[in-house]
Amino acid sequence: MNGSGNERWMARNFAGRAEVLPATARPFGNMDLLSSSISRDRIIKILTNPEDAADFFRTRLTWLFPPGTSLQECRPTVFRNRVGSSQVVSYRLVLAGTNGQKPRPLNLVIKRYSNKAEGRRIFTAMKLLWENGFDRSSRLTIPEPYDYLDDLGLMVLETVQGELLLKVLPRSNPATRIRMRDVARWLAKLHQLTADSDQIGPHGEDEVSIRDFVRKAGGSQPQFQTRLEELAEGLIGKFAAFKDFPSAKVHGDFQCENVFIHQGRVCVIDFDRICRSDPARDVGYIIAQTRLMGHLTGVLPDTIRLNLEAFWEEYLQQASTQEKETLSSRTCAFAARKCLQNFFYIAYVVPGGRMEALPLLLAETGRFVHAERVEEVLAAPIWDATAEMRKVWQTITGAYGQSITGVYGDYTETAGRVWSLFRDLSTGMVKIAAAEPARMEPLFNLLDQLLEAEVLISGGPADPAVEGLLRAVNVLIALCRVITGLEKGSPEWEATLTEYFRAFEEALSGHQKGLGEAGPAPASAESAEAKFSARVAELMAPAFIEKVVGPVLFGTEPGKAIPLPAMEPFLAQEDRGTGRQTVGYRLQGEVLAFGKRYSSPNEPSAFRVTCRLREAGFKDGPYQVVEHLAYITEHHLLVTRKAPGRPLMDFIGEQGPGVLEKVRRAARWLVRLHESPLRVGSPESLWGSLKLFPIVRRLAKLAAQKPADKDLLLDRIDRLFKKATAQTGAVPPVVQIHGSFHCEHIYLDDERVTVIDFDKSRQGNPAQDLAEFLSLWRRRTFKQAGSVTPAEESTRAFIEEYAAHLPDNLSDLAVYWAGAVFHDLLRYQRRPGDQRAVLMAAFLERDYEAVLAGELIGAAV
Repeated sequence: MNGSGNERWMARNFAGRAEVLPATARPFGNMDLLSSSISRDRIIKILTNPEDAADFFRTRLTWLFPPGTSLQECRPTVFRNRVGSSQVVSYRLVLAGTNGQKPRPLNLVIKRYSNKAEGRRIFTAMKLLWENGFDRSSRLTIPEPYDYLDDLGLMVLETVQGELLLKVLPRSNPATRIRMRDVARWLAKLHQLTADSDQIGPHGEDEVSIRDFVRKAGGSQPQFQTRLEELAEGLIGKFAAFKDFPSAKVHGDFQCENVFIHQGRVCVIDFDRICRSDPARDVGYIIAQTRLMGHLTGVLPDTIRLNLEAFWEEYLQQASTQEKETLSSRTCAFAARKCLQNFFYIAYVVPGGRMEALPLLLAETGRFVHAERVEEVLAAPIWDATAEMRKVWQTITGAYGQSITGVYGDYTETAGRVWSLFRDLSTGMVKIAAAEPARMEPLFNLLDQLLEAEVLISGGPADPAVEGLLRAVNVLIALCRVITGLEKGSPEWEATLTEYFRAFEEALSGHQKGLGEAGPAPASAESAEAKFSARVAELMAPAFIEKVVGPVLFGTEPGKAIPLPAMEPFLAQEDRGTGRQTVGYRLQGEVLAFGKRYSSPNEPSAFRVTCRLREAGFKDGPYQVVEHLAYITEHHLLVTRKAPGRPLMDFIGEQGPGVLEKVRRAARWLVRLHESPLRVGSPESLWGSLKLFPIVRRLAKLAAQKPADKDLLLDRIDRLFKKATAQTGAVPPVVQIHGSFHCEHIYLDDERVTVIDFDKSRQGNPAQDLAEFLSLWRRRTFKQAGSVTPAEESTRAFIEEYAAHLPDNLSDLAVYWAGAVFHDLLRYQRRPGDQRAVLMAAFLERDYEAVLAGELIGAAV
């Protein structure tokens, strides 16, 4: 199937191959490839050494070269080296002619077996298939097995051309369903093959393997042990009903990653598990694996269903009457077994992989175990769009603190889902944005809506706006997953984007319709601006000061205008994102207090937190919180006394013992907060605390603006993902965090450290406060001084002081710190014409690398 004519020459000259290894030649660096002392990685290095490989072909496989040609070049590439499988290397050989002929390529594959007898068995089985209708004269074929070298455990195979079935699955069109029918015909052809060989033995006992899966996977993931045992018992009972069904030759691992499609041909590879068994084994395996891999790679549920229904209908047509009677039920059993085997593989063989798939696999196993017919499962998506997206939303908004207490399951599982979701979204958005910037606006709009969607999603499953939004997110995640495997310009690229954007628009139209039914459209920007200005003016009006603010400050009767010292108001801060306004009040030039107006009459958490902290010891002594004088519900107004001293930000850029001590005092205040048993507010979201939605949006915006930076952005995403997932096994502590702990909110005088602004205080990861302080301290220093050098000593001082008291709280600091720097870096990189922004971006790039490498933290601890 390599299409170059080489296969025809080999077919004519196969009998003339060199069988004997010359006494003076020892290929592959004189290494014994069957030695148990050689590691898998070492084997791959040997097989991919171009010089040794070329020597091997010249001495052992001379029959490969047509007369008058010689091997000019050898280019090895690893094709497969997964745990539990043999090593497979593909080779591109360049043959040079002796009569001035142009060099021409020759492609083949070598598969290495550690057990040479097993390799010989598989080679013999493949020869049987090849000689009985699966050769290249058929449209339903296998790669030609050229030779097997017993002394090296190496099988030489034809290179397969075409596209993996897994890559074909996302296409929802008649041509794809025709291909699925061809795959069913290939499988039926195998199952009906009468030629036999004693090298194709029976499959082992399924009950033994099922119990082994449960024992090992349950030991690795004990939270799933009870459910695994329940499913195993149900599955074993299902197998008992048809254990004596007549066997046939089966592939043993028939799935979409072992099937190639090329120009109307179907070629199946990897016969390492070929055996005699119930034919429903292969049918169940490919159905289970296609549903799982389709979901993980982003294939839309309807597309998976239509493609599998085409496969199932065709196989039924090819099956015998006897087989059809129980085929559907038997297929369910083998599909359930495959799901359980996949669970075992992820949980036990390669732990730390796609752990987020474990609950999905349990659910799938249960579907197949309890179904009477496989058609029941095919009709249902592997996941319900709205229900699954609610789980995703719980993952996003669900706190790691709640995960620890069992609200959202195991912390490792939750953290793994969060980071996998971040990787899928960010990688897909960057790739689409760099290639199709003009098509990104609806995706940007969706991310903007998600940033404000928590209230909306709490509306309940009957809310049509909720359903549409969640379906749109579902399509977005699916699109981001599937697009990562495609290249712009390929036939699949445009078809995939068109199909997914259509589904995306349909979902969003339902969301917009639901919003329209829910109430009036939001106010215009002009009216919002006028309303904002009016609210600020009210806070600064003399009558408001006399009747509302003055009584709080001077203890007079509220609501009565009585003579009070004249106070001068000034706008201290306005937050357009939250709608909050803060006005300061001076008396004879001295600031007395601040009034912060909230958009809701509900008592703000900041008021509750500070009152509780002051009661818990932060009222007097060296470590204090600001005093909130009152919360006036009628006006949504929090009145706060001015903190004593100067803000720490006033000392940015200074060096020496004085500023180092101030920074250490700030660290000691934070230690006191994190040591406190106080717990107020809902737990902080792992997704929200890391600002992952804003990071995804900024990544996509930057990729659309600077597509040439795509690979750099993808590399940074990958490195942050690897840094985060390398640490998700350790459960971080849950403390009361400040939520916005930085130099603007820390005030110092000679005796006290007083901290203000507890609007974001809640339960969370202490690393968030540490990262907030360090990233902003260093960025502000660079902005003011033009260099980060003045902040180097104070950075070390802050970390050292905190680590001296609470060293375990630094476990996630690198991830939170890198995430904060990454978030800022993306903002400055979008301003290439601004020289100051260019300098800031260069500084942040250096800090990002240093934090990920552990240089800044490691030097301090």
